[in-house]
Amino acid sequence: MARAAPPPPLANGARLTLRQLRYFIEIVKAGSLSGASGRLGIAQPALSQHIGAMEDALGARLFERHARGMKITAEGQRLYGRALSILDQLGALREDVRDAAANPRGRVRLAIAGALSTVLAAPLLRAVSQRYPDIRLDLMEGLSQRVAELIESRTVDLAIFPGAADMEGVAARPLFTEKLHLFGTPGSLPGRGKTLRYARIADCALVAPDRRHDLRKILEREAVAQGLRLDVRYELNSAAMTVSLIREGLACAVLPRSAFGGMLAAMPVQSRLIVEPQLSRVQSLVWSQDRPLGSAARALVDLVAEVVEQAHARQDI
Repeated sequence: MARAAPPPPLANGARLTLRQLRYFIEIVKAGSLSGASGRLGIAQPALSQHIGAMEDALGARLFERHARGMKITAEGQRLYGRALSILDQLGALREDVRDAAANPRGRVRLAIAGALSTVLAAPLLRAVSQRYPDIRLDLMEGLSQRVAELIESRTVDLAIFPGAADMEGVAARPLFTEKLHLFGTPGSLPGRGKTLRYARIADCALVAPDRRHDLRKILEREAVAQGLRLDVRYELNSAAMTVSLIREGLACAVLPRSAFGGMLAAMPVQSRLIVEPQLSRVQSLVWSQDRPLGSAARALVDLVAEVVEQAHARQDI
């Protein structure tokens, strides 16, 4: 049974729809309303209404009607050629979109906080080149506060940094939880063994980032909770300078192992895992909720998580 087509748009709207163009093409191919009606499964009066609305909108006759059927006019012939082109372009657009999803391409900017970048840069670039050769991955690094600002300003598409749960307007995918240690030279570290109670940190001269940094916030919150005063002797917003002070025995620092970029074994530095309580933070992959990710960035969300998981399993981070 023929189904009724939706009513045509108002003639004074001067708009043509893709549906009308498809109906028009079928009528031209069939040579009559009855033939097109059978192909489309749409009643003849409804098709006739659509053609009438198209003629009103265009201000031109598309068909000459006669007893033996319909003959396309010169104006109708021009519309037929353009309609075929439009529908061909629409089909090509669908294919391009499908291809972009299957074979993403383009530029993706990823910022990584701290020395984590030195551990992840090579594995990430290698994985992207192998799996998505048409994606260009641009990497940036900085302290977590700076990396968060890059996401907020939309300077980068993706970012890896801790403390994303405290931000608004972002989506975050947790990657791993990193435990915090007290690092120092053998002569500067208090206690013995592999662990150290948090309260003993108050006995150390410390180097730490400023109070805007998530690591400093973690330290200060616990100090307030325990009624302790920390001796922050040096305030540095530089991972490299912090490590240099630790190596020289000028101060100790509370850091994750990733802060040393995989070079800890080659340094004259020891560590104590902080306990009572154990301090940790979550590293997340973050992007702005206000700007939809492109197909290339969406593809890298899973790949970045995969590379980080492998690095964590190798205990590189």
